[in-house]
Formats: sequence, structure tokens, C-alpha cells
Amino acid sequence: MTGPLVSGAGTRGPATHGAGTHGAGTGPWEPLAGPVHLPVRVGPPNNLSDGHLTGLTSVFRHVMWRDAAGFRLAFANWHNDGGREADPPNPITVSAAVRSERGTEVSVRFAGATRIRIAPGGSVVSDAVPLALPRGALLVSRVSVTVGPGEVIPLGPQTDGAGGMEGVTFRAGVPLDRVPANTAYGYAPWAVLGETGVGDGAGGPAARAVGLIVGDSNGAGYGDVRGAACHRGWVSRAFDGRIGYLNISLSGATVQGTLSPEGMRRRLALAAYVRPSFVIAALGTNDLQGGGVSGAAMADRLVAHWRRLAARGQIVHACTIPPVTSSDDGWTSEEGQLPDAGWRERAEVNAWIRTVPEPLTGVIDVAAAVESGRRPAVWKRGYTADGVHMNATGHAAVAAVVAGWLPTAAGERP
Repeated sequence: MTGPLVSGAGTRGPATHGAGTHGAGTGPWEPLAGPVHLPVRVGPPNNLSDGHLTGLTSVFRHVMWRDAAGFRLAFANWHNDGGREADPPNPITVSAAVRSERGTEVSVRFAGATRIRIAPGGSVVSDAVPLALPRGALLVSRVSVTVGPGEVIPLGPQTDGAGGMEGVTFRAGVPLDRVPANTAYGYAPWAVLGETGVGDGAGGPAARAVGLIVGDSNGAGYGDVRGAACHRGWVSRAFDGRIGYLNISLSGATVQGTLSPEGMRRRLALAAYVRPSFVIAALGTNDLQGGGVSGAAMADRLVAHWRRLAARGQIVHACTIPPVTSSDDGWTSEEGQLPDAGWRERAEVNAWIRTVPEPLTGVIDVAAAVESGRRPAVWKRGYTADGVHMNATGHAAVAAVVAGWLPTAAGERP
């Protein structure tokens, strides 16, 4: 492959990249490292820049999950709008450089160029970056985004300013050593990708499993922390260093929202860069919260969602749905919690999910890991801080369940 692979909405030409199709020899690749860009916030000011910035430079650290002789970086131009994928009104221009923890920066190129313009809704994969890194090594990325006056930049996860190497500055093209260590919402590579079946002595393209996670804010890691940064979560805790994965969870997402043609188009464009061997479907909380959806209607939504994922050729495992509660004591006890209006429907749907209905291959009982054994409609004491999201303890409990299940899902021992 000599140039960037592009997909999504927009026009393809020498300046703006967006539309395109996948051709022979252009992948798939394996996810190699994390954390990466994830649209973790649902609204202003943290999902988009405010229109006053014309540039942004973000520095992130990524931990390599396996040995790599080189890699590619994926980037995209869309954002989270209230739990829905949305295109900004303008293109963005992206440039990037990477280095090892103490190495020299290497420029990331796109069809030989040092920058690329990505149309609204578009995504792109860079040329191969010739930087070899072993499993467990730190990859440092510096990504600059530029836009015109009054235009906006999609924002993703927070940098971990406590580590002394990550940060965001509100200008483009800032050298790495001039970006201050701070905690702010930035723009990171959306994926770090490597050649399938290469590294760690693997025997070929089928040697390793790859997971795809489709969740909401709990899947995105809300309530957990990575140093000074928010949004670590059970996915990262369970998968990192064990099995490669692409997390396309979207804070605020609903099952209902995935069912329209536009509902997952941008996320699935990213997923098309890899070839997942299994999918974890972890939606449902936002559909049931507040009541109004019957158990039967929710089951219909879930089956339609699972079938759409299964139609892509991967086996699908579903998660049961965790509780939603209010509290009169700050969630410091089980007795002080009051179940949300949709609790009966949640119990009905979870009981049905546990029967492993078609087209599922398996079930991960997330709810059982975090709900009270005495009162299943509420959270275990100390597992949530707001009644909707797992806290670090809750995420760790779910991660332990998922990590124990991964060998079965992957057909191998991580």
C-alpha cells in the first residue's frame, strides 16, 4: 500500500479525504496499542472545540500490546453529539509524529505527505511508520489539528497530565517538548494498527483474536481513571496486553440509535480497518433508563442490533445490563438506593439475555458483577458514584469477569 486508506462521507481528491472503499491489499490490520481516541463526552464544551481555536496539539502515550516492526495510525473527523455520531460542519487537517519513550520523533505520512485533510465524517489510515517497538513499550504520539476561523475540532479522551508526558496546547504544530503536561480533552490517533499475524512469533493471520466492543459510557470507561485522566474502564482493564481490540463505545449511545442506516456508519468504518473475530455488545442502559420501554420491545431492539453485528461475519457476545438507581446517601449503601423506573424491564431483559438468544454465541454477566446479591435492582455498595456508571471498583469487577472469559471468546489463552 502506497497511500492512505480513506472511508466515510465527503469527496476524495488531492486535498480532502473522506469517501472511499477498501480494496485488496489495504488491510485488515490488528489493533496494536492503547489508549486511543474515543468520543467520550456527549456535549459542549468537551465533545468539540468552541469555534475560537484554529489549532490544537495533543501528546498521548500508548502502551504496545505486542511486538511491532512498524505500524499505521488511523484518524477520523466526527464527534459525539448526545450519544449519536455526528459530522462537524468543516474538514480538519491532521499532521502527526511519533517516537519511543526516549527516542527521536518520526514523522507520520499520508501518501508521502506530512499532513492530510479529512472531510466531515471521513477517516484515514497513514502510511506505514518504520518504528519498531517491543510489547509493553511506550509509543508517544504528537498530533496537530488545524481548522479555519470559526470551525471546530472533534475532541476525544483526556490526557494524563500526572504522568508528566501527556498534554494539550491550543495551537497546531507545537514541538513535543513545548507541549505542557496537563489534563485536557484532546485529539489522539483513533487506532494504532499493525500487520495481521506479525510479531510475537505468531504463525499467521489467524494466530490472534481481535475483539470489537460496542458499548455506551460504561464501555467508554466513564467513572474510572487513568492517572489524572478520566475514562479508563473495564474494556481497557480486561483487554490491554491480552488481546487486541477496537473499542467503538459511544457515551450516551442507545440500542435504538444503532438501528438506523446512519446509526453506526462512522464507527463501523473504523471497524472495517480491522477484522474482529468476536464482538461484545454492551448497550441497553440508556434505552431502559427512565422507563417507557417494555421488556418485549427492548428484546426486539437488541435482537435487531445483534443481527446487524453478526451480519458482518463475527460471533457476538452480549452483556447483561447494569442497574440505574438514585440514592439518598450518595450511593454509600445499598439500602439508600432507589431503583430507576425501568428496573422491572431491566430484570426481565437480563433474564432473557442469560438464555443466550439467537444470534448470540455467549453472554457476559456484567450485571451480576455489580448488582447487589440481596437487592439485584441496585448497585453493590461502593461500585458506583452516581447510580448510572461504574466507579473504579465497579469497572475492576467487570474487567475481572471479562478477563476470565477472554480465552473462551478468543479460542486461545491470552
